[in-house]
Amino acid sequence: MFCIVTACFLASFFLLLHELGVYRWLDLGVNNHPQLFNFSF
Repeated sequence: MFCIVTACFLASFFLLLHELGVYRWLDLGVNNHPQLFNFSF
């Protein structure tokens, strides 16, 4: 049961990131602001 909840949470989380265009932000952030990327991960 816990695995199902976790999978749904991760799926919705990544979908939200995709909707907000965070993937593009991360791509720019890694190249221009490496220090920001350290906080994200």
